[in-house]
Amino acid sequence: MSPVNTNCMYAPRDGKGTAKKYALHGAGYYDRPAWSPDSKKILYTDNSFSLYVIDLAGGASKKIRQRGRCIARARPYVGAGRRIHAGSPTA
Repeated sequence: MSPVNTNCMYAPRDGKGTAKKYALHGAGYYDRPAWSPDSKKILYTDNSFSLYVIDLAGGASKKIRQRGRCIARARPYVGAGRRIHAGSPTA
């Protein structure tokens, strides 16, 4: 993801199929992309520390937490991928 781009590009790792473009929503400066364990979704944050998820099958980007402060750096998904680990802003 690019801090200044408003799209995320995805291409199959095996090189088969075509690349797809997904629109990113939010306050800009997109960061910390993370794949879901089933590889069907991508999490990301924006400049306001809101948390978004892209459903790769449908292409929709949805805000799932406002001011989530950041996705856990290494493993954002917990509980076999059913929950997302995200902290809150601290003063």
